[in-house]
Amino acid sequence: MTNIIDYSTITYARVLSRRNQAELNKQSNILNQAYPNAEHIQEYANGLDYNRLGFLYITRKIEQQKIKQIIAVSNDIFLQIRFNEFKIFCKKNNCKIIIHNKTNSLF
Repeated sequence: MTNIIDYSTITYARVLSRRNQAELNKQSNILNQAYPNAEHIQEYANGLDYNRLGFLYITRKIEQQKIKQIIAVSNDIFLQIRFNEFKIFCKKNNCKIIIHNKTNSLF
């Protein structure tokens, strides 16, 4: 039986560079196990860079209201600064942010 991907749920893992491969694998494994049917995005990028491909893909899908929830292991995985603005953007577009390591806290 094939797993059906739920494209309305996205997990997002990010680290600064390929030197942090072990941390990226750790984040991805946690999220993949907890949300096996979600669409999984991972990338190497600076949290201050707003033009990273995975993040842009996610923000476009949020704008189109195609994502119901986005999940990461930490809020600074999304943005190191301006997280509150991202939270407001998600809320306006009916998308929940779940931080998995914070006992599944919901924003």
